[in-house]
Amino acid sequence: MASVYCPAQTQYRSAACGYAGVAMFDVDGKPTSDPNKDACGKRYSDCQCRGNQTNYPGLLGLRRYG
Repeated sequence: MASVYCPAQTQYRSAACGYAGVAMFDVDGKPTSDPNKDACGKRYSDCQCRGNQTNYPGLLGLRRYG
């Protein structure tokens, strides 16, 4: 079971994601000014750098197996 990853069906900047800020980050969580590189790596840390932790849909208390 995924613990620190956002479900694949959650689309970045959608209503389910909840992020609508102006700050942009690449899939590695590094700041970028290029809108074409603005993407979410679907990790809790990606929500943290965007200040969007309350909308993170993963289960932080579980370990990832597999």
